[in-house]
Order: sequence, then C-alpha cells, then structure tokens
Amino acid sequence: MKDIFIKLLEVVNEGVNILTAQEIHKDIPTIHNITGKYHSSVVHMGWGYFEGATEKGKFTFCGGGAMNRIGDSFAYTSLDGSKEVLADLGYDIDKVKKALVELIERK
Repeated sequence: MKDIFIKLLEVVNEGVNILTAQEIHKDIPTIHNITGKYHSSVVHMGWGYFEGATEKGKFTFCGGGAMNRIGDSFAYTSLDGSKEVLADLGYDIDKVKKALVELIERK
C-alpha cells in the first residue's frame, strides 16, 4: 500500500482535492462520508458523475467505474468546488497531506 499512498500524495501535492472509495485514514474523506449534512443535495448525473451543493455553491466528484485507479483495485477521485464550498464540506487538504505522510511512514 505504501506505493499507493506515495502516488496519492503526489496527486494532492499537485493541488488536487482527493476522495477515496474506501477509508484509509480518518482525515482522508471518502466519497461516502464527505457530504455530511449536504448528502441530500447530491445527485447522480450519470456515468458515475455526482453533483451536490452547499449554501456557498456546487461540488462534484466521481464514483464507481468513473474513479481513477492506482493498480488493480485502489480507487480515488477529485473533489471539485470553491474554497468556500470545500470549507462547508470540512475538506482540509493540509490534513489530507499530513495523513498521507503518516501512512507512508507507517507502512
């Protein structure tokens, strides 16, 4: 798994807000837990593309077969939205980076 965490850190260091398909760390959101109180706003637009909204605007991400893959089984996607929307969702890219570094050092 270390190679997966290294690749994810490279992606995040490029400024991409990531979500994973499965939980790997409490500070790295998944497609299942990112929406919180905004869950009811999420609509499947087709082809694995999801769109939701907070009071400050829209956010989007992909699920299922539309997600990016690392190796044969690890899936992740980008979470797109303004800084204000990401704050509404509680997304903290610095926490994600720190969590990935921790996972890399642990394995």
